[in-house]
Amino acid sequence: MPRVIERENFVDNGILPTMFPIPPLMLKCPTELHIVTALSRHKWIFRNKSDEDGNIVRNKARLVAQGYSQIEGIDFEETFAPVARLESIRLLLSISCVHKFKLHQMDVKSAFLNGFLQEEVFVEQPKGFVDAHHPNHVYRLKKALYGLKQAPRAWYERLTQFLVDNNYTRGSVDKTLFIKRDNDELFIAQIYVDDIVWLHQQHQSQQFVDVMSLEFEMSLVGTKRILRSPTSLVKRIIRYVNGTSNYGIWYSFDTNASLVGFSDADWAGNCDDRKSTSGGCFFLGNNLVSWFCKKQNSISLSTAEAEYIAAGSGCTQLLWMKQMLVDYGFNQGTLTLFCDNMSAINISKNPVQHSRTKHIDIRHHFIRELVENKCIVLEHVGTNDQLADLFTKPLDATRFKTLSRSIGICLVE
Repeated sequence: MPRVIERENFVDNGILPTMFPIPPLMLKCPTELHIVTALSRHKWIFRNKSDEDGNIVRNKARLVAQGYSQIEGIDFEETFAPVARLESIRLLLSISCVHKFKLHQMDVKSAFLNGFLQEEVFVEQPKGFVDAHHPNHVYRLKKALYGLKQAPRAWYERLTQFLVDNNYTRGSVDKTLFIKRDNDELFIAQIYVDDIVWLHQQHQSQQFVDVMSLEFEMSLVGTKRILRSPTSLVKRIIRYVNGTSNYGIWYSFDTNASLVGFSDADWAGNCDDRKSTSGGCFFLGNNLVSWFCKKQNSISLSTAEAEYIAAGSGCTQLLWMKQMLVDYGFNQGTLTLFCDNMSAINISKNPVQHSRTKHIDIRHHFIRELVENKCIVLEHVGTNDQLADLFTKPLDATRFKTLSRSIGICLVE
């Protein structure tokens, strides 16, 4: 019975008592306490779990609290929990390729059931488990349930505290990143909700698995592989991906581990408000890690101004990636940002204001300090070699395919 399996998960995680009832946890329903009354209309969620070939391997049932009935300030205070950025995952993949580290993945089973609650949350007895002798009693939760507003944060705090207690260091800019250095060995783990992706040099992988298994029930996926995804469902929902769903990013083994970026902008490309569009792409070695395409907040009076603002946006992304690499233990020197507009490059090097630049918002001028301190150098690149054109301008088919191949876009078989 799926409900029995779900109840076993509750018992194993200390959420419900091992036997019904236990007086300290089973209380008569008090009118002055707020109860997640929606749980009386609880919902069992049933799912068929499939493997990478689409074969059903097991059935899964989960009791979910209808958390929308919770009241802020009574049932919960804070709900925010950090989630890894996709750029962080791609940077980790690129590090694995460049340095030839082994990459693994594991899943924490029923992850949200492990989080300790700071607030008092009462729920009515789940359907199918109502105690005949105390039908009006309620449960006080010791740990989180799926559906509660504070469940993601409670899980993150539990996992973070456990890893820190075991000598793993949290990243300075990415709070879902954990690093451990033992002599000359490096271990890096990236947390994405209940999925953990990690890379290692030699012997720390099994040590990490053993440590995690002592505290949580784990599902070890093994060496990271590319699995098939249900693209047919995506094509039904978002038709425009039909022509690109079989494309991916190629990550190659390369000794080049330098961090570089390309920035570009059109000029007054938006026909409605005449604002320009900034674009950029960033590489670790030859591997594409991050990119952006965003309309600028202000109207640029010249192409140089538009390119200058785009370069500033590119610098912020490069600095973030540089700090991520510092957390990994890989220091970068002066970073290179390629731009195809010489006027924008000259503005970044010339601190003297004149009529063409005095109106530019001061927040865009921090690039001058970066150039002066030799944190970033702006280099000119020819228009034909400007990879960021892909994100800012309409291109013909030949140019589009050429740039796509240049940034590593390829067909995935």
